[in-house]
Amino acid sequence: MDPLVTAVATVIGNFAVDQGSKIINSFGRAAGDVAQRLFKTVMDKLGADPAEARTVDRYQQDPDGYRAPITDALADAVKADPAFADALRGLIAEYQTAAPGAGVRMGDVTGGVNIGDHGLQVNNPTGTVNIGSRDEPGGVSAKTP
Repeated sequence: MDPLVTAVATVIGNFAVDQGSKIINSFGRAAGDVAQRLFKTVMDKLGADPAEARTVDRYQQDPDGYRAPITDALADAVKADPAFADALRGLIAEYQTAAPGAGVRMGDVTGGVNIGDHGLQVNNPTGTVNIGSRDEPGGVSAKTP
């Protein structure tokens, strides 16, 4: 799955469950505001497509039950509309700044990566590399194709 789609689906999924209350309580109003803008951007884009409008309505009623269909629709929209994808990248970057501990990371890495002064090295990764997360303190994970 495209790292952008994964990151966006994660944020909007977290927002949709309780309209951002948990995000605001965990990461503050700024993170909640960005998550709300991201959610609205995605719902407006997908809802404007008659083929996806019903999926959007169902997702808003049952975010967990319709996570896969909305993610698939989002992936299609990102592939079809580069301007939409760029707007989402900007919002995800804002969200990462507003909620740095949220564990939402997006980015492609190629080649070796050295981290910090303690000799941690990841050799020749491809895809997204996350180091640490809110859910797994001190964890290291790598996603490669």
